[in-house]
Amino acid sequence: MDNASQNYIFTLNQVLIALHTRSTDTYGTPYDLDADQIFEVDPQADTDTMRDSGQVTRKLAVFTHANISITAGGVDFLALNILTNGTAGQSYFKPVAGGAGLNYFGAIGVASSDEGKILVVGLRSCKLDTIPMIKFDGQTNKFNVSDMKGSALAIDQRVFIGQVYDNLAAWTAAKPTDGTTFKTWLTA
Repeated sequence: MDNASQNYIFTLNQVLIALHTRSTDTYGTPYDLDADQIFEVDPQADTDTMRDSGQVTRKLAVFTHANISITAGGVDFLALNILTNGTAGQSYFKPVAGGAGLNYFGAIGVASSDEGKILVVGLRSCKLDTIPMIKFDGQTNKFNVSDMKGSALAIDQRVFIGQVYDNLAAWTAAKPTDGTTFKTWLTA
């Protein structure tokens, strides 16, 4: 018999991102990444061990943040503007070097389970390590993907939240539609 708390997720359905202004703890309008392919959250911790007479007698592990990876198909200038900095429109992206650096953003990943349930994981405040690479490949017939790596950081002792919904309709009803509901979902 399956454990009721176990979720067997198998595919990524959606990634929502929203600009996060940390000084006011507010979010912009959620933006749905197109052709999302990977939403990975890898929790990290500071660790140490205590020795006594040549033996390890204690271990310390303190959850600090998460490394994240988000991969989406193509090059989405509007998404890049939320995730990085600069100015953008549907047909242009002009990143700014220096200055205040890359933007903070919140992110929500949505995946299906094999029993029709929906697992949603939200990241409170993230920052990419750099602007995603744009690669034009004339040797093989391959689509470009934006592979983005960064960190999910703690706010009020929370780095991420996970929530299971019974079905897609239940998630659709709870899905954030503006900056206020985005924050409400992430802080529930």
